[in-house]
Amino acid sequence: MQLFVFVCRWASFRLMSDDIDANIRKLLEGAQDVKYLEHIGGGHYLDKWVKMRNIVQTIDDNHPSLASAIPCYLQEDHQNQMGALECPECHPFPNLLTM
Repeated sequence: MQLFVFVCRWASFRLMSDDIDANIRKLLEGAQDVKYLEHIGGGHYLDKWVKMRNIVQTIDDNHPSLASAIPCYLQEDHQNQMGALECPECHPFPNLLTM
């Protein structure tokens, strides 16, 4: 169960990291409509983000199964309500649904 949750979160992070890269590029070019501006902190943590991207690339290179992981919300079982409600990542407390 924990491995499933980790892989789903890793896949979500990888998808989001491409958006963050694009927004950092826009920010450095002087764009004002940057989606992640408050999270990037105006470019103050750019060096840490570059280090993080290098770590992500190293992990992907050494673990191809993680590199090809798909977030749970994009998988086939989330295309219907029951599948989505039974997902341990999206609904970690399934007993609350039956109350």
